[in-house]
Amino acid sequence: MSIRKMHPGLVSGITLLMALALASSSFATARILPNSTPSAVASANNLGPESTSKVINMTLWTQVRNQAALDDLTRQIYTKGSPNYHKFLTLEQFKSQFALGDLQVQVVKDFATSHGLEVVSVSKSNLAVQVRGTVGDAQNAFHVQINRYQQNGTVFHAPTTAPSIDGAAAAYVSAVSGLHNLGAKPNSVRPLDPDTGQPYPGRPLTSKDLAKSAPSVLSKTTVATPGIFYEDQCWRGVQTQAFTTNNNFPAAVYSGNRYGADPGSPPPHLPPCGYEPLAALTAYQMLPLFNAGATGQGQTLVIVDAFDWPSLQSDLALFSGLFGLPAPNLTIYQPEGPPPDNSGWGGEESIDLQWGHTMAPDANLALVEGIDNSFNSLNLAILFALEAGLGNVISNSYGAPEALVDSADLSNMNAICQVAAALGVSVDFSSGDSGDFLASDGVKTVSYGPDSPYATGVGGVSVFLNPDDSIKFQTGWGTQLTRLANPNGTPVIPPLHTGFIYGAGGGTSGVFAKPSFQSGLSGTYRKVPDVALIGDPYTGVEIIFSPCGDTNTCANVEVFGGTSVACPMFSGLWTDVNEISEGVFGVPAGQAAPYTYFLPAGSLYDVVNLSSPTNVAGSIFTGGPPSYQSPAGLMAPLDGVSKFVSAMYHSPSSLRWYSEGYGLDSSLDAAPGWDNVTGNGTPNGYNFVLGVFSIF
Repeated sequence: MSIRKMHPGLVSGITLLMALALASSSFATARILPNSTPSAVASANNLGPESTSKVINMTLWTQVRNQAALDDLTRQIYTKGSPNYHKFLTLEQFKSQFALGDLQVQVVKDFATSHGLEVVSVSKSNLAVQVRGTVGDAQNAFHVQINRYQQNGTVFHAPTTAPSIDGAAAAYVSAVSGLHNLGAKPNSVRPLDPDTGQPYPGRPLTSKDLAKSAPSVLSKTTVATPGIFYEDQCWRGVQTQAFTTNNNFPAAVYSGNRYGADPGSPPPHLPPCGYEPLAALTAYQMLPLFNAGATGQGQTLVIVDAFDWPSLQSDLALFSGLFGLPAPNLTIYQPEGPPPDNSGWGGEESIDLQWGHTMAPDANLALVEGIDNSFNSLNLAILFALEAGLGNVISNSYGAPEALVDSADLSNMNAICQVAAALGVSVDFSSGDSGDFLASDGVKTVSYGPDSPYATGVGGVSVFLNPDDSIKFQTGWGTQLTRLANPNGTPVIPPLHTGFIYGAGGGTSGVFAKPSFQSGLSGTYRKVPDVALIGDPYTGVEIIFSPCGDTNTCANVEVFGGTSVACPMFSGLWTDVNEISEGVFGVPAGQAAPYTYFLPAGSLYDVVNLSSPTNVAGSIFTGGPPSYQSPAGLMAPLDGVSKFVSAMYHSPSSLRWYSEGYGLDSSLDAAPGWDNVTGNGTPNGYNFVLGVFSIF
């Protein structure tokens, strides 16, 4: 029989087998998979070889076919006027056009099993082959030595050199993840007692508290009302405070704005300060949007986190009942199996669920939990959410310094975000809580996640409200403290600078090129963030969290901040956008970031750092001429930061007095237009949505 007369399927099968044979002969020697070793290995303390019997989870990430064509198509999908504008792919279309075929994936699976590794699963898109095996088998399969290391109190394992892969599979594998177990941290912080460095404790809920409730946020007649628990008037008028030593010298007198409630104040003025859902929704003009019918109905907001916490669902239900939100509809997915409990990530998950629900109160919630916080597990969780078609918005409130993450994990994350963008899904990442990371991690960089050109980066602000809960003013989130006086009222001479505590992440990626929607910005690399919302824990939001894991036993109301608040809030808003886009245009809105650079005036509040004429200043008296203490002298702002706001703060725990500064974010600064703290600004709810659809 001539080959011409053979069945077409048989011809294609022979062609593929020939290709596999050629691939096998071409890659008979091992091919190194570069940039797969974390930089922490170079500076960490080597504790010696990891146990060869230890079982680890790994992922073989496969090559994308026709990468240049995928890049071009993704660009067209987001370019107005292109014939492919908003013609999002289905998962099946992506797989057929850009993923490896099943027979090629079988080659990768055969490689794994031939080296003693168990194939756990293959993702629907064929992008990921999950395997499991011992450290010894992994070392043999990928030609590495895996050691244990210790750095900054953390023990981890990692390969000493880049892995390599041999045989036919080398043509199809782009990276191996899971050979190290370094990972991300949640971007959530709480207001700290600056003397101890510990967060202020939450307030246990009483039966009297549980009898209270806020007005429904979905009532068309709802207006701003006093809160139930914490003070929501964070910015008070000018106050003068004198401090003396035994009514004599040395002495000091300070005058300026005052922050937060007095220590010992009862509900609804618990110190220091915190916003309930109705206050935040009013501030960001969400109630008119709800009244117009955009509440996320018919949509699902997807949240990706690590680990689990037993009281997540009951805490969410209690939060909703107390603060006037509809009963939530939450489904939890654990694609790698049930993860262990972790209270730190439990607090993160509580923020994400409760404040995503606040912004999209009628949307369903889907929580996808990674089995741990490794980059491998979190990337798989996002991919699972995409392939399962859980929703059009995926919120991720975690990160790590980009410069300290190995390039393979960065590339895997970026590839998943590109698939999401092509499918019309917005993957949103918080921008980080450590400013430029120099103080916390010793390197100036941006965060893993929002650095992807195919993700949306969400930064943070400090926000102060008027009595009607409208915005009095906002600054970029960056907090510094200077101690002025001791608990007994004696002055601290000279004032003690505690320096930068935390602030929103941002800056310029050192890895990813600038996307086309940032063509109006300087430079050639991706800039972070794109938008911002509440981040400062000193102007933070309230959550319900049960630290013992049982809502009936230990439910607390607590104040949290961090870009972990900003990200689910924005993701909830973008879920409302998707309700309209699917209802009116029949398609999702897609990646949020590109829209934020072209919105009409009034859609975003352009946050800039500013200076109050009554920033904290004063004089110190020691017997001679008084020593004037200027606002800048008390705050010691970093070079390049000329505008900030400060207020006197009476710590509710230590009873010490401080000058607290806002808008002092390491080397980052909120300036007119796009900036590296707040991106293009904060959304003005209803006007933001109108703006999106004016350019849709």
